[in-house]
Amino acid sequence: MKQRTIPIQKAVEIAADMHRAGQLERAQQMYVDILRQDPGNIDAIHLLGVLANQGGRPDVAVELIGRAISRRPDEALIQCNYADALAANNQLEKALEHYRRALELAPGYADALNNLARTLYSLGRFEESIEVATEAINSDEKNVIALNSMGNALRAVWRADAAVNFYKKAIEINPQFVDPVNNLGLALSECGRAEEGIIHLREAIRLQPSLPAPHINLGAIYASLGRYREAIDTLETVIKLDPKNCDARNNLSAILRAVGRHADSLAELGVAGALVIEFGPK
Repeated sequence: MKQRTIPIQKAVEIAADMHRAGQLERAQQMYVDILRQDPGNIDAIHLLGVLANQGGRPDVAVELIGRAISRRPDEALIQCNYADALAANNQLEKALEHYRRALELAPGYADALNNLARTLYSLGRFEESIEVATEAINSDEKNVIALNSMGNALRAVWRADAAVNFYKKAIEINPQFVDPVNNLGLALSECGRAEEGIIHLREAIRLQPSLPAPHINLGAIYASLGRYREAIDTLETVIKLDPKNCDARNNLSAILRAVGRHADSLAELGVAGALVIEFGPK
């Protein structure tokens, strides 16, 4: 009996469904099979590039999505995904161009606005990041990513008091979104409300215990309050979770030095230095 052949476009749709469902290996194999049959299939090239970016290969993603964009330059989704790959590959200025092109093609496109705001923040262009986050929030007041980005940019220009309100709005909309919970803890501390900040950082840790940032931030606040035992315990927890975390080891070294444990401090500093040499800063 002759085996039934799936039409190419149907195969792309099946692969994309697998991709969305998190079946990444199966989706990748199917994209590759599609390209063996149809080497110029733009959808498969584009989505294989997206998958490469998700898999930590932004260099491959830039090459693949770049091929797709050369053939289909007027599609906002491809422009946005290309910008994402460029940003992940540390080509931030070029990423800005493509986020803006995506927005020319699809004004109000939430993903492009969100990622443009974050990229501007990464470049230190905080006022521009605030403008873009404002546009995203005006387009959708429940855009929690934009609310979080607005808070981050406001904190960067010494407006932590205003940032608090945006983080709280994001948390009200999605209490499980750990980023604004963590960032609210920092903003409250920067406003001189460290004890309130501690409550939110503990909540961030409860939401995502394996995430290093809330532990590191909590340790820093404990240290600023002179609560060194709690700071040490918190940072040691991070190191158990992630022994290669240089930030945690450097902070722990500073606290150990502050409490007179100089030998232990030097030992942690030595490990952090070795990790930077071996893996680069983390």
